[in-house]
Amino acid sequence: MGICSSTNNEQARVSKIHDKKIEEEQQAKREEVKLLLLGTGESGKSTVFKQMKVIQVNGGFSNEDFQTYKFVVYGNCINQMKVVINAVSKLGLQYEDPNNKERAERLSDASSSGDEWTPEIGEDIKHLWADAAVKKTLEKRDELFQLNDSAEYFFNSIERINEPNFIPSVDDILRARVRSTGIEEATFKFNELTFRMVDVGGQRSERR
Repeated sequence: MGICSSTNNEQARVSKIHDKKIEEEQQAKREEVKLLLLGTGESGKSTVFKQMKVIQVNGGFSNEDFQTYKFVVYGNCINQMKVVINAVSKLGLQYEDPNNKERAERLSDASSSGDEWTPEIGEDIKHLWADAAVKKTLEKRDELFQLNDSAEYFFNSIERINEPNFIPSVDDILRARVRSTGIEEATFKFNELTFRMVDVGGQRSERR
């Protein structure tokens, strides 16, 4: 009889702890501030996500984040310069530096993945960015072609980006563009408040 009573008491204690934990979780969810981000592609939703990560309590990026975004930055530089040299071709402009024609062809054939970055690619982008034909082509942006808002920032920083031990800065990460697909969710803490932010993919076809 004593054994049964002891067992029942233990079960009741465990059940009470479990119920209390569930109640605390439910209370925490009720106190969460839920934010839904909607907008078209390139509207800056992902940037808001990254900014929230920086400014939250004990916020910032991990070493893994910095390593990951290094290749995102590389990919942004390659992709955006490919857009520019394609526009140069459409406009029928001649490169001021004759060697830049070969550089443009080489870059056009290169992989767009940041994982394939080489110092040679960085040098090609540096020389192309300095060419008068590229500068003239930029005058037609938004009319003939579209560039990320951060493209010029990265092109102007190409020597730093092409350094052997390059690690992106926080500003680099905030400006880097990664196409978001589907729905992303993250939780951020500010003092006593918890925000649960949901980012819905910009393109209708990306939503699941």
